[in-house]
Amino acid sequence: MYFMAKNIFIKMKGNKLSTNILLFLIQKKIMRGRLFRILTLGIIAVFYTCFSYAQINNHGLPQVTNYTQSTYNSFPQNWCAFQDTRGVMYFANQNCILEYDGKYWKRIFPSDNIFLRSLEADNAGVIYYGTANGFGYLEPDESGMLIPHTLSDTNVLKNNLVSDFWEIIAINDEIYFFSEYSLFRYNKSTASFRVWDLKFDIFQVFHYANTLYLSSYSRGLIKMEGDSLTDISGGDYFADKAIIALLPFKNDSLYIVTYDQGIYKAGFDKTRLIAEPVNNELNVKLKDKLIYCAVMAGSDIAVGTVGEGIFFINGNGELLQVINEFYGLSSNNIANLLYAKNGYDTGILWATTDKGITKIECASPLTQYDSKQGLTGLITDVVSFKGFFYVSSLDGLFYKSTNEKGLTMFSKVETLKTGVWKLVIVKAGETEHLVACTEHNLYEITGLKCKQLTQLYSTIMLYQLKSNPSLAMICLDKGYAKLSVSSSGFEDLGVLKNTGVSCRIPYVTEDKNGK
Repeated sequence: MYFMAKNIFIKMKGNKLSTNILLFLIQKKIMRGRLFRILTLGIIAVFYTCFSYAQINNHGLPQVTNYTQSTYNSFPQNWCAFQDTRGVMYFANQNCILEYDGKYWKRIFPSDNIFLRSLEADNAGVIYYGTANGFGYLEPDESGMLIPHTLSDTNVLKNNLVSDFWEIIAINDEIYFFSEYSLFRYNKSTASFRVWDLKFDIFQVFHYANTLYLSSYSRGLIKMEGDSLTDISGGDYFADKAIIALLPFKNDSLYIVTYDQGIYKAGFDKTRLIAEPVNNELNVKLKDKLIYCAVMAGSDIAVGTVGEGIFFINGNGELLQVINEFYGLSSNNIANLLYAKNGYDTGILWATTDKGITKIECASPLTQYDSKQGLTGLITDVVSFKGFFYVSSLDGLFYKSTNEKGLTMFSKVETLKTGVWKLVIVKAGETEHLVACTEHNLYEITGLKCKQLTQLYSTIMLYQLKSNPSLAMICLDKGYAKLSVSSSGFEDLGVLKNTGVSCRIPYVTEDKNGK
């Protein structure tokens, strides 16, 4: 369900607006004034809708680890993630800066110790922070402990409207502190400030190619040139398109991610900005989303939303995967994303939420499928065979498929109604066959059909002899049997008698002499 006020949709959970989402939006003043002001106009209409793309996941689930307030001993809400050159993580918590070295958590309380909003570092490694009413930096003392120092004293802030400092941009010796009312620039060399009145027109600020860019509601994408906020040729294409992120990728090109108009691919033709949608179909689907943050995660784009978790999108604008509460996130409300590039956390995506901090090992070669994709029972084997990806368990045989929503699922091979111990590819001449060793008999699997091969109880394993490929040994719950293999098919040769073996045979092999 959605509320509609003017032309902005606010998603509801079930039949009521989620309290967490509403508080999240209002606290951050989404979209830094625009939606906050629209919300005050009141609710005009209510609509029901369905988003069929909400849980697409075609590549398995990455490992997801949630850190809750009981872990780091502070408020649940975290607004920003930052990593220093050593790989140490920092988080702008609701009332402190959290420092995490992979094992221990520390809390740093600025002198104006309420409502931390943003973190960034300059090229010398000095960490700066923004709060709900000021900003400062961290400096180590003699023991190496980071101590906060305030930059925004009353002399700096006087005569300027200020509110939450949501973004910090460091460009060489100049540090920009952005709030919805004012932009402050601190020059380290001269220890001086320059302030711009933003007239409530700037949505977000960005750092690209050693230049400060700004998203203006009325002017589109503009930039800082000297001490002036100047228009960019072609930048007005993004007027009324609130830009969330500028994401550099190859050949001096950009992905431009917007709040409610999708994702664009852009670049500069000399001084003119040229932009086009990455994928029109994707942008249509993203228009009713509350996109809140975005980063490059390797070669893909990770998009954080309010209410629907994290979308992973490739460079062609194809939705690869969605990680949300159903798939392990502590919350679907994503305040900030950071793709770690230093230390042991390289390739890890960090997400800050209203319920803590989440670590997603999205670059790991190890992912998982589980009961959320339909797999049940103790998993016993995995085989890719003739266009099918099979998974066996003691609940039966499953194959990978895609449901009507585009979601990767596993469905049962309904013709096989028994638990499966092992899947074995058997070669007969030039032809390969897939055989399932089950709790009741051997079965040949062809697509979604199965054919019974034996009259044996509890066939645990099948081994085709290398020394004699026309013969395969069947491991049983008690003893073992033989199976004839030929181009014309299989033949059950029965249980071997008088072998002296009456126990379960879990495995069989042969040595180089064929014994």
